[in-house]
Amino acid sequence: MKRVYQTRFGGSDRPKSEQGNCFQACVATIFDLPLEQAFDMMAFEEGHWWDEFQRWLKPYGLACIYVAAGQWCGDAGICIGDYNSTTLANPADGHVAVAWQEDGHTAVLHDPNPNAKALGEFKGVFIFVPLSREKFNARRDWRHPFDSV
Repeated sequence: MKRVYQTRFGGSDRPKSEQGNCFQACVATIFDLPLEQAFDMMAFEEGHWWDEFQRWLKPYGLACIYVAAGQWCGDAGICIGDYNSTTLANPADGHVAVAWQEDGHTAVLHDPNPNAKALGEFKGVFIFVPLSREKFNARRDWRHPFDSV
């Protein structure tokens, strides 16, 4: 799995085309895609990106759920960790990183911001769940994402 870095860094005070694409970089990293082929939430109007992301995931045999911090204590494996931003004027604009969740603990595997020094407060995780066991198993081994790096 190749680590992919974000190319846009603006917050919600910037035009949509300049707002950060850390989520897109996380998706590209997890799915082994070039950045431009990965799902970009900023391409959709506010409130519509979630449904579009679910549609984008369907051919992979996956869906995504969001679980707030403190609400999950199981093993999610590879996921996208949701944090407050430490670099934007409004920390609530948020930042995400590729993470590994096991036994209720979340460890950052890859921060897509190449200039990152720290992550803000942990808010939750985007967890990938299989739509069916057959499709999920046919796609890839999600248990060891960085073994080949």
